Amino acid sequence: MADNNAQWRREAGVVDVPMGGTTGQALCKASNNDLDTHWVSLAGGGGGAGADGLSAYEVAVQNGFVGTEQDWLDSLIGPQGPAGADGADGAVGPQGAQGIQGDPGPTGPEGPQGIQGIQGSSGNVIIYGAVDPTTEGNDGDSYINTATNTLFGPKATTWPAGVSLIGPTGPQGTQGLQGETGPQGEQGLQGVKGDTGDAGPQGIQGIQGIQGPQGDTGPQGLPGADGSNGIDGTDGADGYGVPVGGTAGQVLSKIDGTNYNTEWTTPSGGGSDPVYGMFYLTTGGTTAIGSTTKTLVINQTGAVTAGDFSLASNEITFNTAGTYKISFDCYLNNSTNSRTEYSFWIEKNDVELSGCRSASYQRGYDSGMSSSINAIITVAATDSIRFRVVRTDGGSTAGYQDANGTRCNIIKIG
Repeated sequence: MADNNAQWRREAGVVDVPMGGTTGQALCKASNNDLDTHWVSLAGGGGGAGADGLSAYEVAVQNGFVGTEQDWLDSLIGPQGPAGADGADGAVGPQGAQGIQGDPGPTGPEGPQGIQGIQGSSGNVIIYGAVDPTTEGNDGDSYINTATNTLFGPKATTWPAGVSLIGPTGPQGTQGLQGETGPQGEQGLQGVKGDTGDAGPQGIQGIQGIQGPQGDTGPQGLPGADGSNGIDGTDGADGYGVPVGGTAGQVLSKIDGTNYNTEWTTPSGGGSDPVYGMFYLTTGGTTAIGSTTKTLVINQTGAVTAGDFSLASNEITFNTAGTYKISFDCYLNNSTNSRTEYSFWIEKNDVELSGCRSASYQRGYDSGMSSSINAIITVAATDSIRFRVVRTDGGSTAGYQDANGTRCNIIKIG
């Protein structure tokens, strides 16, 4: 049954189905006018399928619409209605991913000068001095004694006891790995030649050496051709030799500072024989001379005045008190291709004599070197001397005392 006066409810931009109707009714056109429909009950039942009706667009064309189907669909959309009221806020969604960093914005204009802040309280300071504090500083300050590395403070009316800033000694660290041997250093420059030392007194006459055997006669040489007579040369200047004269036991002494101006004189002590001794090394010299001090070997006695000296365990003992001049020469060798440096000195009764240390060095493999010591000492009877050596450049290789290269001459001068 039709619902009378059923009309389309149309608002701005909205087309709705007409109100009314009951269950089972259908919406039918009441006339050929647009939107003129109503609800009706379908009569009869079981009839066959009716023919397809016209589409809404076709109906519109029959009623005078001009345009395409899309134009017609577009015409069904009314103008934009007013904005609806804001709906209630939805639930907070999950945190979105961090957006990429935006470009820096332009620098804003400088703001106005801020107001003056309130005065802050005075801060505490650390005071330094070379003595312990007494009345210095304010409460809360600290103080460091730079002479003893002691910290005092913070002060509370008076200074508390100080605390050392130096901690206890740490444990011994482990031995580091042996470093690689460095490259051979360049040869040093030649040292400046030292001043010529003062001439020493005339040494005593050495003993006569043993006559050597007669050598074999060589073969007769071929006679040479006679040469022409040469021109007579001019007479040479008189030479400077040992002056003639003198008696047994005398020594050759300088008369004044003029070169070669000498004479035979009797040593101090009157006409008595001089006291002298000669000592040397033949074989079995000191070896492995390194950073540990060693005694040089002297194991043979040469010409000596009877009863004045004795030699034992590389030490020379004086049996006669007095003042003696000592001249000592030692020759060392080296079995490694490197520069080595040594220091020599004399010890009297196991104590080093002041001012008698001598330094020497070797340039390389089998480049022996000689060192000399000249000293004047005063001794009492039974005093003894020995000669000491040590390597001073810190190297690990060792030198050795060359055979027939060590000699010591001693003469009593007072």
